[in-house]
Amino acid sequence: MTTLTSLKPSLASARQLCAQTVPHGGPNPWHGAADALDGTHCLEQGYVFSRIPAGLPLRAQTQFQPGEPTGSLLVQFRDDEGFLVLEAWTKGVANGSTDDAAMPGAPVSRDLVSAELMAAYAADQLDSGELRRFRVRIWRPVPEGMAADCTLTVLQHYRQDGRAMVDVAMSCTLADGRLAARAWASYASIESGAAMPSGRLSTTSYS
Repeated sequence: MTTLTSLKPSLASARQLCAQTVPHGGPNPWHGAADALDGTHCLEQGYVFSRIPAGLPLRAQTQFQPGEPTGSLLVQFRDDEGFLVLEAWTKGVANGSTDDAAMPGAPVSRDLVSAELMAAYAADQLDSGELRRFRVRIWRPVPEGMAADCTLTVLQHYRQDGRAMVDVAMSCTLADGRLAARAWASYASIESGAAMPSGRLSTTSYS
């Protein structure tokens, strides 16, 4: 049984929940790629938040799909009433790695720094929004101490289930101009017409 660390949906809380579903041992697929990221292939993850439970414990169900050269892992979290709360998946999982994976508290690798930076940047720009979906493709890690440019573009405003929604696209570019990652996200309760500037974040602000 898994418990939420925060009732507010966020990339960090979702990734921590997913990491807790993996037994102790070697590399945790929710903390980084199975192989070194060098721009030729990417680590891909997606998170969909369906509802916010009222502090109830969550039950997790995982499914691993082997592939070549790496597989994918799906995890679903449901509350005590059986309602789906969070669904997440990650590609680039080493075949067999889920049988001997990391401690839940293991730190995030440099692979995912770009995702954390984009999530933090979006949360800052959309501070009144509630995260509903977050999908990221990562081609390169952000080196220790290197600055990275994070940009955000509004794709569309619309209404869903009576709530204002906004879809955004983000990119994270290294100081030398190479693309580190791209992300796409949806937020609820954002009214149209809000200014969405791009900006700059540094890995030194990440912890």
